[in-house]
Amino acid sequence: MAEDFCFYSMMSFFATRYEPLFKKCYYYGLEIGVSAYALVTAKGFEKNCSVFTALNAVRTFLTAQGVFEQYKTAFQEQERKILNDLLDRWEHKLIGSERSAAFAYMCDNYDHGGLLRSFTDYFFEFADNLAAYLGETEVMKRPPNPVRHIGLYLDSAAHSDFAFGMLEAARQWTLAGWKVTLIAGTPGEGGRPPLSEGVSLLEMPFSLADSTRQTLAARIPCWEKFRTENGIDTIVHGAAESPFLLFDLLAVKLSGLNFIAVPQAGFNTLSDASLGNFLGRTRCFSFSDAVAAPGEKEREWYRTLGTRVTVVTVPAPPPPGVPRKEKYILWLGCFGDPPQIHDPVSAWSRIAPDFPDQKLLLPGKQNTPAAGHALNDLIDLLKLKNSIDFIRGTDDSKTLLPETAVLVLTAESELFQRILIPASEYGIPIISSRGKLPDALANSLRKILSGDKRENLVFSRPGTESVANAWDVLFRSLSETRPAADASSAPARQLLNSLFHYRDHFEPYCLPPPARGASFMPFYRVLDSLATRLFPPESPRRDFFFRAGRYLLKRLPFK
Repeated sequence: MAEDFCFYSMMSFFATRYEPLFKKCYYYGLEIGVSAYALVTAKGFEKNCSVFTALNAVRTFLTAQGVFEQYKTAFQEQERKILNDLLDRWEHKLIGSERSAAFAYMCDNYDHGGLLRSFTDYFFEFADNLAAYLGETEVMKRPPNPVRHIGLYLDSAAHSDFAFGMLEAARQWTLAGWKVTLIAGTPGEGGRPPLSEGVSLLEMPFSLADSTRQTLAARIPCWEKFRTENGIDTIVHGAAESPFLLFDLLAVKLSGLNFIAVPQAGFNTLSDASLGNFLGRTRCFSFSDAVAAPGEKEREWYRTLGTRVTVVTVPAPPPPGVPRKEKYILWLGCFGDPPQIHDPVSAWSRIAPDFPDQKLLLPGKQNTPAAGHALNDLIDLLKLKNSIDFIRGTDDSKTLLPETAVLVLTAESELFQRILIPASEYGIPIISSRGKLPDALANSLRKILSGDKRENLVFSRPGTESVANAWDVLFRSLSETRPAADASSAPARQLLNSLFHYRDHFEPYCLPPPARGASFMPFYRVLDSLATRLFPPESPRRDFFFRAGRYLLKRLPFK
């Protein structure tokens, strides 16, 4: 198809008229010839990459004729179709262990912009699969550049606690001598926050949140522009929780920029989601040139993956300047860890009738459907529907803290510094439930709500110098060799690859109930029994059946 596109594009440019043929001379469906769809090695796949020569020839021809901009949209549409066919071969007809080498070959032999547009279009709904297929590709492990000009990317630089903290960090970077530019997506409802002296602003045409194929494709050339026209060499990415992070990471790295990820959530929160989501984001962090870890557990995990990593505290906002109403008991913890969420709910059920004007506030449930089902069942059992509210997150202390009576902490405190510090300065009691049974936690809550503030944790702000030093260590670590050269990280990488294999082969059979209150187990038992009878384990037809099923399901128009 690419060769035909090349040949007929040049002919049609000079043609004055078209003469229809009297019959169809070639049937692509029957006489596929060189397009035969057989399983290939990396060397065989390189022959399929002859489409690069054809596409480059058309691009060069149109440029030489001075009409490339006129036909750019039409060219990119044909390019997308041809490269998507190549990616279909890369996914389904290339030996799995050689996909990484083939990816490196594509990156070394074709325009990165065209490749990234096709990867984005083809894998838009399957970013987890793309993360698995890339493997430990060396393209993402190339040495970074020295840090001189930092581009801080915030998806929406609105007045959230995280945005405030990162802008305060940017101010400290300028004081340390770094050149800093804020790259911001869509403005929030409150508009842009004020920038510190020395921090300039660049606009990204679309934010990463709620992206579409078109908006992701429109972001791709911006990173190259930031490097060539604005002199930025390092991107500090503040949208690490986005499901589209991998596409941004590929665009940034292939544009020749350094990539530093700043995850807002801790390791437990990351693992609350599906296995595919956890592995995909972990792969992104392993591809990053460095990671600003929120805590020690996260630092150890990313270090064993071969990533430069430093524990960095994002500065906390000041406490609110309005009177308190003391309406909520705010829970801070990891949603997917059952004891962390179930014990506070059970404790609240013991004293909720005595405090009818107050409610337990739970953030985070929207990202964890499986944990959400179990929690909903517990709330129904304890008859707490009218005593519990849910919110999206805790990244808006100015709104949450004035209505908070007490904070219940069930996770490591370092993961919630941005709300614990202003809460402590604001005078809100903070208790830890770690190691407490529900009865003991209920007694502690009762005392706090009754006015006994003796059981109270106090958190203070880390020194400005220590925070600045941590960022300085992180930036300067890019001049050091990646820890991946250390053999101690090999077992962690092998474990990651094994989990990707498990996700691909077994996770599709571990489905949650389709709706709250429904039971999937009876149907699952019948399905499993039937599949085992018709397709015995280790039989070739069983493997073929499930491979064919996955292939078809990925192409059905499910939303």
